[in-house]
Amino acid sequence: MKRIFLGRPIYWAMLVVMVLALWGIGWNHLHTSEFNSFIFLVLALSVGSVLFVLFTYRKGERLTREPFEED
Repeated sequence: MKRIFLGRPIYWAMLVVMVLALWGIGWNHLHTSEFNSFIFLVLALSVGSVLFVLFTYRKGERLTREPFEED
């Protein structure tokens, strides 16, 4: 299963939390009634998830299926 689901389980949990948060935002029609709040929440979730991955990444972890080509 490690070859199918790359990354640590905490990253997959973060993805589930992000999907649930965005689903909840859409369910409450925030994108039509409070557009500025919607944009702020989407940006905050995006920045928060990127920072979470950056701060929890361990050197040498495999992130992609194919290795990056070195120049």
